[in-house]
Amino acid sequence: MNIEMELLVATHNEHKKEEIQQILGSGCVVKSLTDYNIHEEIVEDGDSFHANALIKAKYCFEKQEFQVWVMTAVW
Repeated sequence: MNIEMELLVATHNEHKKEEIQQILGSGCVVKSLTDYNIHEEIVEDGDSFHANALIKAKYCFEKQEFQVWVMTAVW
């Protein structure tokens, strides 16, 4: 059984999406906000990078209602 994982990266930046896809390889399909028909810009008004990642994760969960993981890495 071959299960393909899909990862939503909370960005509209196609280059960032492609970079992450190259890092993760073929076992994961990387999608952007645009791929999910989410065109609004997410307001990142937290007081840290971590806080902004949580804001994006909550927003994506509320829009799509699927499991959300928060990654706080700088690309």
